[in-house]
Amino acid sequence: MGKFPSTKSIAKRSLNIKSGTFDMTDIYKKIKEKAEDLGYIFIEKEQGTKFNKYGQELKLDFYLDKEFDDFGKAEVSIILFFDSVHKLKNGLDQGDCAVKIVGVQVLDFNNRWGHDIFTRSLFNLYKTAKKNQFKIKYMIPIIQDVDKIYDFIKELFNEYHQN
Repeated sequence: MGKFPSTKSIAKRSLNIKSGTFDMTDIYKKIKEKAEDLGYIFIEKEQGTKFNKYGQELKLDFYLDKEFDDFGKAEVSIILFFDSVHKLKNGLDQGDCAVKIVGVQVLDFNNRWGHDIFTRSLFNLYKTAKKNQFKIKYMIPIIQDVDKIYDFIKELFNEYHQN
């Protein structure tokens, strides 16, 4: 039987910026604001910094959580990996950035259906019977949110590029 709660990766997006100009602090703040505007709880998972001969390396790992109801929710992971970053005289940062966004659908996140083989079997039947409703209620909104976050981050980097 499957693991509980039931998770399914719904949407993945990635973006690579080479020799871009940006403000890491501003990007962090704006992503947090956008996540909250979309109704997500923003959790900073991991942050790590180190320096090498090419500049600073910084990894920002965010976790976004949004419950649709007491059965289904969205979890979105955003990882920004800045590499070869150095400060410019105007206060902005310059370097490379790899962005990875993954949206996951989580069903039965309170684990009401995963206690024994019988209830897990009923859960699988329920998921099959409600497949189209789950698609409309959970999957499509997750895909839309991941696309909105991706477009927002892409636009943030374009803003700095145009300045």
